[in-house]
Amino acid sequence: MTTMTKEDIKEIKKLQERMLTTEKNIVEINDKLNGRLIPEYDKIIRTFFSVNNREAVTSEAPFYVYFNLPSELAKIVYIRVICNIISGTPSLDLYVSENDGFQYSSLIGPFTADFSTDITGNITKSGDKLLKIESDANATLDIQVLIKIDIKAR
Repeated sequence: MTTMTKEDIKEIKKLQERMLTTEKNIVEINDKLNGRLIPEYDKIIRTFFSVNNREAVTSEAPFYVYFNLPSELAKIVYIRVICNIISGTPSLDLYVSENDGFQYSSLIGPFTADFSTDITGNITKSGDKLLKIESDANATLDIQVLIKIDIKAR
């Protein structure tokens, strides 16, 4: 039978402490790899929302889609516009306004069929946004704007 000395007991306690520290480090690394929030990043929340609208568009009456990005915006992950043409065969021009319609981006398009386009690069800040779709013919459009952003938690 072997007896343990005080030094042996101290060594075992040190090894147990190292093991606990290693376990904590492994958990933290796994959290980072799996995209979980860790204390240094816990003030940012990733969220997703969509804006849906179905409406008629004519050559004289554009189709407008309004949405707002909150002032707590930390990062735009992506903003995508999906358009399904329900009736008609129009040629569609898409414009993006970051200031509620006072100025618009350069033309995105033209589109002559259903489309899905990324407009992330056209939007740089929080606030009111307005999409304008102009058409050369009568049509009914089904528009969906998919928005994924990071916001600062209060």
